[in-house]
Amino acid sequence: MSRRTIAGIAILVALIGLAIAAWSHRAATPAGPVANTQGEPFDPRLGSPFALRERPSLGSDKAPIVVIEFFSPECQHCRFFFERIFPDLRAQYVDTGKVQWFVVNATANPADKEDRIFTIARCADRRGRFWGALGSLFKLAGGPREELDRWIADNADLFPGGSNACLGDAAIQKEVAADFAEYGEARVRTTPTFLVRRLRGDGRKIEARIDGNQAPDYFQRVFDGLLKEP
Repeated sequence: MSRRTIAGIAILVALIGLAIAAWSHRAATPAGPVANTQGEPFDPRLGSPFALRERPSLGSDKAPIVVIEFFSPECQHCRFFFERIFPDLRAQYVDTGKVQWFVVNATANPADKEDRIFTIARCADRRGRFWGALGSLFKLAGGPREELDRWIADNADLFPGGSNACLGDAAIQKEVAADFAEYGEARVRTTPTFLVRRLRGDGRKIEARIDGNQAPDYFQRVFDGLLKEP
């Protein structure tokens, strides 16, 4: 075998290794630090880099697996997942107490946090209506401003004191900024991205990372595999 052939095989193996690493990563991680650089405690359910704060979630806080989904209402792949894949996963894993599902609503562009759609999502979450409003937000994102204005008027109960009171709320704006900061700290490359963490009794976590939209059976294999872990 020639040196050129050997070198070619070595490069191919390296590329395959990188592809596998991008596709899914599993590792047992120690409990790690309990707070970020600002002194804010990490959420014990989620771990680093997620601060302990209010965020949209579904499922039991006793579930052995947590999923942190990074998504954006402006992402069509995220919409496809929400409409076509998530309902079955929710019925099979979330509603049965096996998985608790969290979302971080952000993009790679920090300027996007000025888009009203992210603030409105946080306003809906404050009223306990995030998941009910999400389908509409997917349809409205990136559309004419007038359509979003009409939706806000038709859902005035989401905005006590008027929509401007929520859109201008400093606490809401802080939460949106924190969502975008976590997107960067978690080194997310695309939406949707899913961090799947199996919580162990010793405080360690086994993590799988799913980049992009995958078939339902892929999620099932990841969840079922982690559920078998001690």
